[in-house]
Amino acid sequence: MRKVFFDSQSLEKNAAGKFGIPKFLMMENAASEFSEFILGVCRERGIHSVLFLCGKGNNGGDGLAAARKLQDKISLSVFCPEFPSAEEARTQYEMAVSLGIPFVSQDALSETLLEKPIVADCIFGTGFHGIPGEKYREIISAVNRSGCVCVSCDIPSGIDRNGGISSDGGEKICIRADFTVSMGELKSAFYSDDARNFCGRIFPVEIGIARRIFEECGEPDFFLLEKDDAELPWRTDRAAHKGKFGHTAVFAGEKAGAGIIAATAALRFGSGLSTLVKAGNSNLKRFKVSAELMISSSLPQNTTAVLIGSGLGIPEENLLSDFLSWFMNCRNPACVLDADMFRFDGIAGLLEKLNSVSGARIVLTPHPKELSFLCEKCGLGKLSVSEITGMRKEIGRKFTAKYPSCVLVMKSAVTYIASGQEIFVCADGNPSLAKAGSGDVLAGMTAALLAQGYSAEKAAITAVECHALASGISRNGADFGLTPYSLIKNLAEI
Repeated sequence: MRKVFFDSQSLEKNAAGKFGIPKFLMMENAASEFSEFILGVCRERGIHSVLFLCGKGNNGGDGLAAARKLQDKISLSVFCPEFPSAEEARTQYEMAVSLGIPFVSQDALSETLLEKPIVADCIFGTGFHGIPGEKYREIISAVNRSGCVCVSCDIPSGIDRNGGISSDGGEKICIRADFTVSMGELKSAFYSDDARNFCGRIFPVEIGIARRIFEECGEPDFFLLEKDDAELPWRTDRAAHKGKFGHTAVFAGEKAGAGIIAATAALRFGSGLSTLVKAGNSNLKRFKVSAELMISSSLPQNTTAVLIGSGLGIPEENLLSDFLSWFMNCRNPACVLDADMFRFDGIAGLLEKLNSVSGARIVLTPHPKELSFLCEKCGLGKLSVSEITGMRKEIGRKFTAKYPSCVLVMKSAVTYIASGQEIFVCADGNPSLAKAGSGDVLAGMTAALLAQGYSAEKAAITAVECHALASGISRNGADFGLTPYSLIKNLAEI
């Protein structure tokens, strides 16, 4: 996993002070990396013309320095909407002018965009906040309409340090980059749901300090998950039997199809046995259930993990009583709470009881609307869905401080996992997951890992990452055609 940082300016300041590296030299190093990246894109695409858009701050200074380094290597022009205000940027501007680098006017911008098929976006940096002025809105809109390949320096212009993007008449005001060259470290602003549509492919580069040493100059905001962070449930015991791999029990309620999907995913993801437990209001009899799944009217005696909530409806008192009795009397009990459990008025009290059990392993998997319900019912505030998506780090840390045995998986286009005070983020998911049943697959996968003895944190991390990776496997490229069962089938190909 990779460290991701919120305050890049403090990180650079700490590194400069600790190692005696002047800020101007860091800018030169950043410009060298940026210019080499642009040159690589030009060569790869057979393009030799670039327009640099340089703002008045240090991001603009990076762009001016990069343009200087590419002089006579490619055909380039520079457009500065305003005269540089940052000291280093002013120096870079004066050097560029002295060297005869061509600058274009506002009036010539549209024509230059037609001539220069690559745009180097160096307008706003990581310190940007608020709403871009009218002049900048016009520039951003023109770039996005142009069809040019866009390479953003450090961060696409328009994204603030929280990953927020302002809107104008419903349209997001932000450069839509094909590539983002991140200077020094990964920024947490890249990993909001909004920012995901604008960053393109992200490439972190060093700025004259080895990444490992540079990242030691600050505390990470969270950790970005990678494929290697998933610990697949490989079977190394050649004399094993099904009982060694746990027994996942899934309550099947008023929308039993969700439970069937989850139980099937659990079996596919390594659970030795997978049982559907009929809830009082179950419509399970409407479905033709595969013979590989067992059906029971109560929790099997050898259950090692329970999934409750997927398609359940409001849980009945006797169901909760049976579940609690099992959980309170089980050694190292494990459960996944999903979907309808977050609409249950008694969820806070239930969590207090579950959390009080020694060795408990509990994972919750709400999407934003369900997380809104959960926050309100657990006393963490009444928050809208839009507020929720921008506050998941804070919500996660507050929730896990209140319920230490719980791991909170906050599903969305970018999924956040809170475990203790640590936050893990998965950005590998595919839009194909935006379909009914995808969340049930994830819940079943997580329950299967708990059933096999994983910790709550490792089960959540592995299930979320593998779920995301499986969503990107498509033989015909038709991501809209992914169904829960094809997603489950893909798990064997990760």
